[in-house]
Amino acid sequence: MESEQPENATIANGTYYGIKEIHIQVMFYAAYAVIFIVGTAGNFLTCYVVVRNPAMQSVTNIFIANLAISDGLMCLISVPFTPLSTWLPAWYFGSVMCHLVPLIQAISVYVSTLTLTAIAVDRFVVICYPFKPRMKMSVCVLVLLLVWVISVSMSLPMGVYMTVDENRMCRENWPVIAHMSMYTMANLLVQFAFPLIIITFCYAMVSMRLSERVRRKMGSRTCRERDDQDIRRKRRTNRMLIGMVLIFAFCWLPLNTLHVIITGINERLAYSEHFLVTFSFCHVVAMSSTCYNPFIYAYLNDNFRKEFKSALSCCIQEPRQCRCNGNSLDTAQTTLVHAGRNSLRCDVADPETNSPANAHLKRLKLKSSIKSNQSNRSGELEYLSEAENERDATTAL
Repeated sequence: MESEQPENATIANGTYYGIKEIHIQVMFYAAYAVIFIVGTAGNFLTCYVVVRNPAMQSVTNIFIANLAISDGLMCLISVPFTPLSTWLPAWYFGSVMCHLVPLIQAISVYVSTLTLTAIAVDRFVVICYPFKPRMKMSVCVLVLLLVWVISVSMSLPMGVYMTVDENRMCRENWPVIAHMSMYTMANLLVQFAFPLIIITFCYAMVSMRLSERVRRKMGSRTCRERDDQDIRRKRRTNRMLIGMVLIFAFCWLPLNTLHVIITGINERLAYSEHFLVTFSFCHVVAMSSTCYNPFIYAYLNDNFRKEFKSALSCCIQEPRQCRCNGNSLDTAQTTLVHAGRNSLRCDVADPETNSPANAHLKRLKLKSSIKSNQSNRSGELEYLSEAENERDATTAL
């Protein structure tokens, strides 16, 4: 687990193996500082825009907010405490924090990976089975509750078996060493391998389904403009889905692999003089996932981007103006209503526009348009149904 301090890596036989090179320390301090600032701010902003705007509280966005909460906790707990506990020659934060910090770190990791899996499964159902009912909010809450229950259950050993030893180091102290190796392998499977397999399968099926729809529409009589829009939407969705899987695998594979090596293959590597540099690098890569997620799941979404701009503008606007701009959807709807009213006023004010001859021509054009639309109504309904699901998949991820 990433929350585990590298056992015996700092003190072995009375010798302290720390990162002594100043330039390497500065490099890691800078990396952790950037991750802490960007990750905390990005995840807080994601939660804020979902909470403050009821129009943003869809099932997918609730999953995204839960992911942001877990990533925010990881930034607040794991980013500062793990390097300090790794580089300092002793644990200076007390016995209670020795139990609490690893527990919260492990819970955050599990919540993040299981929430990513829930998002992938939800996208799979929406795209591959478009006529099935969408997940209700009550079901979404139950799924999140299950995610947290599993996360806490799997993370409890990290809090129970952590202790401050005679060298004042906070590390795991299992009654049976073999159980620690078994727990590490179980974590690798539940936290990394199984979610990665499920995510890869779901997004591969989604990509195939979207490609199939595009090919079918290209052979139909739909207009060229709509076909071009479908192709662009499909390509953008594929890039996002592939990026999600690659980033998830890239960020967590090095750290999980390192822990498997030192706990189950060659424990003596943890005594190596250069082990802390390797561990710190793997940990930085894993923690950087907390920075990417807000951009992948939120910033690339048009609705989130608008809400981000609105929320950030509140920092420099009057509170009254922020309240007026707090709901971008309501603001847009109000603007359309006012525009329609203004258009009606213009029509009333212009006597030529409302002349009997012009009114008769408008009625004829309207009847012709209705008759033309009715002939293609069934095809349009199917197209709109599929297009709505594709737009939802593209914008919600």
